[in-house]
Amino acid sequence: MILALLHQELSESAPTLDVLQAWTQGEPISDEAFESALDFIDRFTQAVQAGGLDGLAEYLGLVRLLLAQCQADPARDNATAERSHLAGWQGATGLYLKEPGSAHAVEAIEYSLAASTATVDLAWQEELIERLLAAPQLPDASDATAEPDVAENAQDYALDLSTVEPDQLQVFLFDAPRQVLEIEAAVSAWSSGNCTTGMMQEAMRAAHTLKGSGYILGLRGIGRLSHHMEEVLECGVEDVQHGVLSPAAIRGTLLRAVDMLQQMVGFLQGQEAEPSGVHLMGEALRVAARWLHSDRAAALPFSPHTTHHDFEALPGTAPTEQTWVPAQGTLLQDAMPPAQAASAAQGRTAEQAPVAGQAAPPAQQAPLQLDSAHMDLLLRRSGQSMGRNARLLDLARSAEGWLQALTAGNRELLEAITDLTQLVKNQSFQAHETMRTRDDFDLLELDRYDALQNMVLSMEEKVRDQQEFLAQSKAVSGQLDNHLREGGAALADQRQDLLKVRATTVKTIAARLRRIVMQTAEATGRTVQFILHGDDVQVDGMVLQKLVEALLHVLRNAVDHGIESRAERVAAGKPQAGLIEVRFARNADRVTVTVRDDGRGLDSAMIRQTAIANGLLGQDSEIDEQALFNLIVLPGFSTRERVTETSGRGVGMDVVNDRLLQLQGELQIHSVSGQGCAFRMTVQANSGVVHAVLMACGDGIFAVPSEVIDSIVPASEASYSVGADGQTQLHHADQQIPTSVLADWLQIESDVAADRRTPVIIRILGRPMALLADAVLDARELILQGVGRLVRRVGGLSSAALTPDGKAIFMLDLQTLQRSTERASYQQGTRRMQQRARIAPVRLLVVDDAWAVRMTMKQLLEDAGYRVDTAHNGNAALDSLRQSPADLVITDLEMPDLNGLELARRMRSFPAWADIPLIMVTSRSADKHRQAALDAGVQLYLTKPYRDPDLLIHVRTMLASKAHTDASDTHVQGAVEPAPAAQAA
Repeated sequence: MILALLHQELSESAPTLDVLQAWTQGEPISDEAFESALDFIDRFTQAVQAGGLDGLAEYLGLVRLLLAQCQADPARDNATAERSHLAGWQGATGLYLKEPGSAHAVEAIEYSLAASTATVDLAWQEELIERLLAAPQLPDASDATAEPDVAENAQDYALDLSTVEPDQLQVFLFDAPRQVLEIEAAVSAWSSGNCTTGMMQEAMRAAHTLKGSGYILGLRGIGRLSHHMEEVLECGVEDVQHGVLSPAAIRGTLLRAVDMLQQMVGFLQGQEAEPSGVHLMGEALRVAARWLHSDRAAALPFSPHTTHHDFEALPGTAPTEQTWVPAQGTLLQDAMPPAQAASAAQGRTAEQAPVAGQAAPPAQQAPLQLDSAHMDLLLRRSGQSMGRNARLLDLARSAEGWLQALTAGNRELLEAITDLTQLVKNQSFQAHETMRTRDDFDLLELDRYDALQNMVLSMEEKVRDQQEFLAQSKAVSGQLDNHLREGGAALADQRQDLLKVRATTVKTIAARLRRIVMQTAEATGRTVQFILHGDDVQVDGMVLQKLVEALLHVLRNAVDHGIESRAERVAAGKPQAGLIEVRFARNADRVTVTVRDDGRGLDSAMIRQTAIANGLLGQDSEIDEQALFNLIVLPGFSTRERVTETSGRGVGMDVVNDRLLQLQGELQIHSVSGQGCAFRMTVQANSGVVHAVLMACGDGIFAVPSEVIDSIVPASEASYSVGADGQTQLHHADQQIPTSVLADWLQIESDVAADRRTPVIIRILGRPMALLADAVLDARELILQGVGRLVRRVGGLSSAALTPDGKAIFMLDLQTLQRSTERASYQQGTRRMQQRARIAPVRLLVVDDAWAVRMTMKQLLEDAGYRVDTAHNGNAALDSLRQSPADLVITDLEMPDLNGLELARRMRSFPAWADIPLIMVTSRSADKHRQAALDAGVQLYLTKPYRDPDLLIHVRTMLASKAHTDASDTHVQGAVEPAPAAQAA
């Protein structure tokens, strides 16, 4: 690679040497141009000697001497012949750099010296040829840096997305394009000589951030290329500070690396093809960095006039090519084996040339990225538009009804006028007959009849006109009704399209579910096999996001308290490895998730004992097993004496239940002692939409999800009895179903008699109950909206929707309403359990300037059961600590404003923070960085990439150690029990 750098520099200096080449052919040049060429040869000779090519350096020194002699005495003998032979020195030198020690290259050098026998000792010249024929011993540049020199290959630069969680990839892609642009701007300015130290430092920091994010997410290609890029930029910072222009070959290579990095990001975004030859570019950057770090950097020649634009002008070196093979003499091609370079060049040609008769592949469209808040806003507005359209449709129908009424009235009026017209005609006829028989008849009376007849005819004509107007109005009303119907259908389709945009498959959380199972198994010393079914099921992204929180609790509890130890399983005749299955299934607009394990199952006796101890049950209370299992979803219910980090089977199930209630979902629990346990969760596939049954109670309208309704019994067919405990029961389908009055639940007035209320049979935690409503109104799909803080303070209401006429429909929180009617001792026991379980969670603080790193680590730690806050630099971390002390801090090393070392020093200097465990996670692996961190007070120094289980083990161990040394620190009680894996570590 040193040979490639030298060859590149020789090629880049063509404008200076072309003048000298013309002089060797007999053309006159200025003294200034000649001296400039000799100065370049001097610097280049020093670089060649520094590179270990002593024989070539001696040859160049001789060339320089002969050129000077010919210039000084052009009239002497052999001067013209020497000029002619020396014309080949540049080509001979370039050939030797490409083929060091080859006979072909040495022959070219020998030819250039053929006319200099009068000046150069022949014996010395023969000795020089011998030395040039020997293979040069190039120095190893690996000692130039403190990083280990490990061979890299194409696999080290792979972009394997199968191991990257999609949500984490999206977080990475949120910042990565901007960071690459920062690097590109700085490198471009550096190449043109307009770069500032601040720009280079920002570029180096962006490369450092990309490196850390790539390593943590498992994008090795991004991590490694950014790593080597950072090393070159680090030298660039020093060069810019001292006003030194680094070699054009290195600057050009770095700019090409930025182009390749942009293409890699484009590939991850789905916009470009995956680049080839990345490992060769990484190797080029690595060698360039080692060269710049070495003392030889000062001896490397450079041309202060060479810019990035000169580099781009070289044939075949356009950095925008997706499959890049540099032109003859460039750094990367010299790094390639000849066969590989030829193959790459052929591959590029094949890629660029379209196949005859085959259409060019369509260009990929850039994916549209919308944040969840914006998507929620669009969906909410879509729902509001649908509601307004429904109200307009109702108004149109109402107007049409009024028009029909007017038409009917107009028709009756016309009939009356027709009768009146006939009556007037009859009376007029009688008047004419009377006139003929009577001499004393007044003619004015005939005129009066004629005027009345004309008025009646005029009224009839106007009524008929009104009929025409009404017909036209009815036609317009019908068109309006049709348009509103079509608009409603279009709005419904639009909403479905919006929901499809937010829809995602279960595959996006598969890695996260598998990870939490494996991490919990490692922490508890269990052996678990995890199987996921239905990972291709599509679910609303918001639903899946909320559902995954519930799933993590269920999975963590299944491993911790459901799966037995290996010894227990062997003794019970089970396989050593426990089995946890998660099955997703979709039926129309409902999604069912079943989590099943083959562990010990729920301990009915322990649950009953805990319920009696907390006043939930009496000593002699009779309760079936299903109702007993339902107790574990009560807030604070736990059968464990100590609350640990991973918790027991009961702890956290109230969180699961609450999440499902927010999604208008349902939880069912099944367990067989010694065989395992299953949790079945059913939710709407799309958030904000639910099919519900509307019920009247008092003056209000309330709704219950159709999914939880088994049947509706007509009030006239309902039959009741009173049980031994005084509870009214409904007789239905050979069952005795306990009843509750909706008006009593909601504590509102109702004038409906008890025997006229309609029983609605619902399921609460899998158990039937008959809810007595004043009336059942309708069943329809509701678009739910938030109810606001004031309404949420009223227990039993979860969300709301609007009727077409603008009335509010409140969705009922059935479980909360049921609990409110329990006996006082039951409610007191629930409150006691909540207070006992209300311990402050372990708070961790993650400090890193890379948003992708912060979010990835935050998710990892939150999945493990910790509360995690983040900060983007040391100053923000100090502000966070002032607001709320942390139990442990994880920080990066290099950050803007206040780095990790300074953060550690300030924490250790303040008594309140001096004992907080501190972990530093960085990509710097040199001993000097590690020692500096330990001196600053860092207790654990980890380098990226790290294994997630290893980090969690370190976190648990350090928290446990802190708890043992500070027993009064009660807010870490949730994690003071070290897991077996942590103890072993």
